[in-house]
Amino acid sequence: MRFNKHLNIARLIFIQLFIMISFAIFYYYIGTSTQDNHFRIVEGKITPLKALYLSIVTQTTVGFGDIAPISPLARIVAMIQMVLGYVVIANILQF
Repeated sequence: MRFNKHLNIARLIFIQLFIMISFAIFYYYIGTSTQDNHFRIVEGKITPLKALYLSIVTQTTVGFGDIAPISPLARIVAMIQMVLGYVVIANILQF
């Protein structure tokens, strides 16, 4: 029974990582593929590392503010990621 519990926690952690990386790819894609300004960034432009950072900060709801979504599309995507992050965290806390 204990092994099954650890397996479920590991599965949820992998889901959390998958969500973070998927959203980071999307943030980078919209940040570099259009002329629209989707993000307010204190220094420079969106890079893969900044996109991953934004994704982790959004999903963990820390929100440092040095990178922030400003377009409607980026804000909607960030809201979806926040909700998904809470769902995964709630599932982890069930164990």
